[in-house]
Amino acid sequence: MNQNLKLFATDMDGTFLRNDHSYNHKKLAELIKEIQDRNLLFAASSGRSLLGLTEVFAEYKDQMAFVAENGGVVAYKGEILFAKDLTVAQTQELIDDLQEKIEEYFEKNEVLTIAQVRDMCNTSRKCAKILIEYFDEQKFTKKVGAETERVHY
Repeated sequence: MNQNLKLFATDMDGTFLRNDHSYNHKKLAELIKEIQDRNLLFAASSGRSLLGLTEVFAEYKDQMAFVAENGGVVAYKGEILFAKDLTVAQTQELIDDLQEKIEEYFEKNEVLTIAQVRDMCNTSRKCAKILIEYFDEQKFTKKVGAETERVHY
């Protein structure tokens, strides 16, 4: 192995994680140990939020680094080493893009769930809930039936 290497990073969704977002915990523990034995650091790299990644790898979060939000946040042992904040304009653009996706979704479907928003955004359930509650406040969606279900306003 190249002596200059310090980090072993892998993409998560569609690469390391199974389709149901699970993984082999025993195999990961073995992999992390092998990587550490070579004086390398294992990193989970994803477009997911830092919160989402640390939830998935909660039992290993002190043994690995996280490259989250498509490189926008880098953390190790609970410390954020790098964070690129979005401008107000960039944030609004993302919200507009999500609203457009949801609008297209409602053209074919009547009910939208928090889980579907989570998948649209490739984020955690907690973040998806915040987003859908924002759309409720904007009177774009409204809660019906179950806590997690929304319809177009």
